[in-house]
Amino acid sequence: MDEEHPYSPLQPPRGYGGVAIVWKYTLTRVSKMVLKTPDIVATELTIEEAPLLVISVYMPCRGLQGSDIKFSRVLDHLNQLLQEYITHPTLLAGDWNASMSRTPPEVIRDSRFAHFIQENHLTLLPLPPDTPTFMHHNKKDNSQIDYILTQSLPKVKPPRVHEPPIGTSDHHAVLAEIVLPVGRDCPGSNVTELTKPKQSSLQPYPKINWRKVDLTMYKTSITVPPLESTFTETMLALAGLAKSLRELELASELASPPIAPRRSKFKVSSPEIREAAREKSVQYALWKQAG
Repeated sequence: MDEEHPYSPLQPPRGYGGVAIVWKYTLTRVSKMVLKTPDIVATELTIEEAPLLVISVYMPCRGLQGSDIKFSRVLDHLNQLLQEYITHPTLLAGDWNASMSRTPPEVIRDSRFAHFIQENHLTLLPLPPDTPTFMHHNKKDNSQIDYILTQSLPKVKPPRVHEPPIGTSDHHAVLAEIVLPVGRDCPGSNVTELTKPKQSSLQPYPKINWRKVDLTMYKTSITVPPLESTFTETMLALAGLAKSLRELELASELASPPIAPRRSKFKVSSPEIREAAREKSVQYALWKQAG
């Protein structure tokens, strides 16, 4: 999300574009992240020991300066990626910002998109021509620009378009059910026989069915005593502790006899020194009086 633009954190703008891949972790294993750019994110998944390349795409919007050049550049990146993983079954999906049902087709975008599909022997999961996947905010213009493409995935059910709730997105979700080849049916797998699904050690947290929960017992179990009563009880306990400490100190003083201060047994001066000190004081007083 705008990784190439260091916006100020004081007034960050709305995120522009962005791509992501989401999968059910109990069914798959991520081998590696293949590619990550602001327009493309690709990862290699492993499903029952069979590899699968998944690519999510967000193509540049129309109307922006240099957008057609960037559109062609992103297609070149996809061509290179598909050639590198040509042995893998591949699933591509996203916002292509190009249409296969537009009449008449755009000379640049739609034709380049159709050539990209033909050149890489991809299968476009067809949608009815009159079914839009994008609704403009003016509620008048709409188009079909969101598609799912596959390669080496022959068992695919026809896709359908799901309209989201109002106000959530200007795109409609395109849903499809795909049967993935595993074992010896997978072109990129070294497995010689079908493997059984592995049991994951990670278990998801169960979802609470509130219809079956005893709400009275639940409220009782989470009820916390009022803060005021808890504070009062704490202060009373501290006062009792302080009183007990004072009683212990008094008992300790009564049980112990008074200790007189010890005087030194040694005299620090002799009679001669004391006489000299007195004589010094007398002479100092006479000198001070004489000025």
